[in-house]
Amino acid sequence: MRVRRRFEVLYLGNHELKRLCELDAMSGSCSECERPWLALEAVRLLGPLSPWWLRPETLTAARQADSRYVPDRWIRQAEAPEPQYGLALVTCQWRVSGSGVEAPLAEPSAEGPRLLRPSLVLPLRWCRQGCDGALPERLLELAGRVRRLLNQEEYRITWGFSETDSVDARRLSLHPESAFFSLAGSLYLASAASDNGEVLVDPTVWITGAWDDQVKEVQEVSGIRAKVTTMLQFGARRIFVPAQNFNEARSVARQLGSPPDCVQALPLASDILAVLRPVLALLGVPPSKDAPWDDRKRYYSFLVRYSGPERPSEYYRRNLIDDVISRCGERLDDNLRRIAESRPVLITSLSYSPEMVLIAYRTFRPSRLVVLVSSYNDQPWMKFKDLLSCWQSEHGMNHEVREFRANDPTEAVREAQRLFEELARDAAGSPIVVDLTPGQKPTTIGLLLAHVDGVYKVYLHHTYDGTSQRPEAGTERYILVDTNGRSSGLNAH
Repeated sequence: MRVRRRFEVLYLGNHELKRLCELDAMSGSCSECERPWLALEAVRLLGPLSPWWLRPETLTAARQADSRYVPDRWIRQAEAPEPQYGLALVTCQWRVSGSGVEAPLAEPSAEGPRLLRPSLVLPLRWCRQGCDGALPERLLELAGRVRRLLNQEEYRITWGFSETDSVDARRLSLHPESAFFSLAGSLYLASAASDNGEVLVDPTVWITGAWDDQVKEVQEVSGIRAKVTTMLQFGARRIFVPAQNFNEARSVARQLGSPPDCVQALPLASDILAVLRPVLALLGVPPSKDAPWDDRKRYYSFLVRYSGPERPSEYYRRNLIDDVISRCGERLDDNLRRIAESRPVLITSLSYSPEMVLIAYRTFRPSRLVVLVSSYNDQPWMKFKDLLSCWQSEHGMNHEVREFRANDPTEAVREAQRLFEELARDAAGSPIVVDLTPGQKPTTIGLLLAHVDGVYKVYLHHTYDGTSQRPEAGTERYILVDTNGRSSGLNAH
C-alpha cells in the first residue's frame, strides 16, 4: 500500500463521497477484523480531511491497519481543533446533487459503529493574499456573496490549514447555504482586526445559519440534529443556530449530555452585524495574561467594539490591569511620586468602573483607603462590593466604605469639606489624595471645589480611542489638579 506524499494533490468529488458513504454503510455490519481496513480505505480517500469527516474512533481503527496514514496530530485535531487566524468551520449535510447520494447516514443516535461524522466539516480560512482555494463551486459562490455583503472584496477563502491545501474539492457538489454565518462571522473578525493585527478564531464556538438577502432575515437550516452532534463531537462549548432551529438544537445537546445553554439562538435582526454581535466577542480567542501587550490590548479593543460592557471590563481586570498599574506608577511626576512615597490617605469613589479603585490603591499605596458610594443601595455598590472584598484578600486592599450623599453641587461641596477636615485631623500631617476620576458628577464637583491644606486632587488621564470612543488601554497616567482647575503632569511619560 503506497503512502501519499504531502505535495500530491488529492482530488475529492462526488464519486469519492459516494464511496465513503458506501464504506460507512458497510461498517455497520462488518466484523471487528474488517473494520480497521474499511477505516483505512476511508482515510486514504480523504487524506488530510480525515480528522474533519471521520469520527475519532475511525482514525484509531485505521491506525491499527497502517499507522503511517494517521499522524498523532490528526487524532488530536479530530477531538479539539486548534485556533487559527480567519478560521471558519463549515458544517454541511451528507448530500450530493446529481450523484444519487441523499442523506445516507442513519440518525446519530442509531445503534452500531459508523465511520463518518453525522455531518461533514470543511475547515476554511479567510486571508488577504493569494486566491480562492480549490473548493466546491457553490461554496465559492457563497463566499463571494458574503464578501460583497460585508464589503470585504479583498479577502479570499481557502483551506484552513496547510495540510488541507493539497485537497482539490472543486468537483464536489454541496449545499452550503447554512455556512453563511460561519463565513460571515470569521470574515468580520478578520477584517475588524486586520488594521492592527490578527485575532485567533476560537474553534469551540460554532455557527450555522442561512441568510435571505431579499427579506433580510436569518433562515432555518436543515439537518440541525446532525450538525449539532458533529459540533459537540469537536468539543463545541457554544453553538449559535437560527431561532427556528433553537428548540431542536437544545434538545440534541441535552440528549448528548451537554448543558442545554451551550446552544443559543441567533438574534432576529435585519442587519448581518446585529445578528453576529453576540457571536463575535466569543469567536475570538482571548490572549492570556502573559501574551504580548499589543495582542491583549487589541483583543480588549475588539471586545469594546463588538460586545456589551461586561466582557471588556472583565478582560481588562483579569489581563491588562497589572500592566496599567505598573505604567501609572512609572508615569507619576516628581510631585506625585513624593506624595505616593509618603503613604497618603486616599479618597476615591466606586463607579461602574471599579478597577479605578484598584488602580489608585496600587499606584499610591495609601495608609488608609476611603471608598465613597452615593448610597449603600446604589447599583455600583451592590454589584461590586464582593469584588472589593476579593481585592482586599488578593492585594491587602483594606478599605472603608462611606456614603457620600450629594443631590446637588452645593450639598456635595459641604459634604466634601466635612470629609476633608475629618480626615486631615486623623492623618496627623500625612497628605490626602483625592481621585476625581470615578463617581457621579455632583460628587466630583464637591471633591474638586472643597479645600483643606494638604489635600491633593488627581485625575486619571487617558488617550481616547477614536473608533470605540473609549479610553485606550495603556495610556493611563495620573495628573495633579489644583482647586483652580490647573493641572500638571500632562506631559509626563
